[in-house]
Parts: sequence; structure tokens; C-alpha cells
Amino acid sequence: MLAQKAENTADKPKVTLHDQAKKSGGKFIMRYNILIPASSQFRTKAETHEDRHAYQWTTGMNVDLLQIADLMTHLSPLTDATQAGLQTKINNEFIAWYNAQIAIANNRRNAAEKDAYSVSDAIAPQYLYQNCGRFN
Repeated sequence: MLAQKAENTADKPKVTLHDQAKKSGGKFIMRYNILIPASSQFRTKAETHEDRHAYQWTTGMNVDLLQIADLMTHLSPLTDATQAGLQTKINNEFIAWYNAQIAIANNRRNAAEKDAYSVSDAIAPQYLYQNCGRFN
């Protein structure tokens, strides 16, 4: 059974970051998975909270992050005499760019959580402990 699963996933085409960005209009796609049963009274509250985070990445406070055009300004000037040397430079520059982008996102985390809780906390039922006040 495990061999069959591995075989099935191997048959699927691999999606690269470039392919993903082309399909999403030049933006990396953010996905989430809510591990709350659909029948739960808290499902809508959790979905609304996570939808707000998706909004933050698509048109909100983090829309300026992880943009392919910005990445290309870092990669385009790179040159090297060999393909291996160029690939090393590209890999190193991508890692540095990505880490810097994530550091900015991490600096905005409390503001992002405060914003998301301001939307989801208003939805019934109320949790015993609401989180919005925690992110000042």
C-alpha cells in the first residue's frame, strides 16, 4: 500500500515555485488547513480568522512580501563564468531574500494576529478566553 502511494505521487508533475508564481499572478500562494471538524461550532470562527490571514497576504499588510518581481531584482544582476557558479549564487541569493522576507513577516506577526482576532473574536460563540487583547 505504501509503495502504491509513493508510486501515485511520483506520477504527478512537480510544481516549481516559478510555475506556482505564474499561476498566481507573480505571488507565492499561501495555503492553510483548518483541523477543526466541519460540524464544530467554532469552525466558522477559525475559518474567518485564517481567511483574514490569507487576505493579509493577498491585499493586506503583507501584500508587499514574497513578490516575484522583487526577487527578480535580486537575481537578475547575478553572473558567473560557469553554470554551477551561477546556480550557487542564485541559490544563496534566494535564501537570503526569502529569509529577509520572512523576518519582515515575523516583525508584523503581532499586528497580523491582532487584525485577524479583531475579525474573528466578534463571531459567536465566544471562546472562554479571547485572544485579541494579547497582541498589542
